Amino acid sequence: MIGLAEGEPVAHEIVGLVTDPGISVDDGRRVAAVFLPLAQSVPEVSLLAVRARGGFEEAGEIMVRDVRALDADLPLAPIVTLEAIVRRENDGGRIFGSLFGAFGLSALILAIVGLHRVVSFTTQQRTREIGVMRALGAQQRGVLVSTITRGLRPVVVGVVLETGLALLLAPLLGEGLFGTDPRDPWVLTLVPLTLLLGAAGAALLPALRASMIDPVTALRAE
Repeated sequence: MIGLAEGEPVAHEIVGLVTDPGISVDDGRRVAAVFLPLAQSVPEVSLLAVRARGGFEEAGEIMVRDVRALDADLPLAPIVTLEAIVRRENDGGRIFGSLFGAFGLSALILAIVGLHRVVSFTTQQRTREIGVMRALGAQQRGVLVSTITRGLRPVVVGVVLETGLALLLAPLLGEGLFGTDPRDPWVLTLVPLTLLLGAAGAALLPALRASMIDPVTALRAE
């Protein structure tokens, strides 16, 4: 094996292989790695992982005492638990995840409000049509279903296109996601279902208003 030491190639002897070194990059993918003796590659900072049976504070005091006994001038960094290190490393992803979640929720609320206004407007434009339907014997339930169906029709088309586009772009999105499958069936099911339920809720109130239109009043409306 050829390594680098101060810019010059140096030969190293392989003394063993490790099947899974447990080393990964930020996105969780495994990478190739080489373990070198400490005497051959002295780093600027050394990290020591210790498994202790006692409490954290007690174990820390023992480690500091032993290190000081070996070299009193050796600078020591604060001792932290593995859970604290993992939590600190994941803080950035957690913050961005919360922000994107808030943005997604805001977009959903705006979409529902906009859909409600559109359905209300189109229902108002169909006042005479609904009046004629009621005068010809259309039941309140039929008008309700017809109005909701008209409001959901473009939403269904958009959800189908969105799901297809998500599946098409999944390989590209997977490069920027950590610990998440871009083709997760739960995500591909819950997101369209949430949009459809939100659209149905937004169309429900205008549909109820349309179903309760008095035929005589509707036929007299301009």
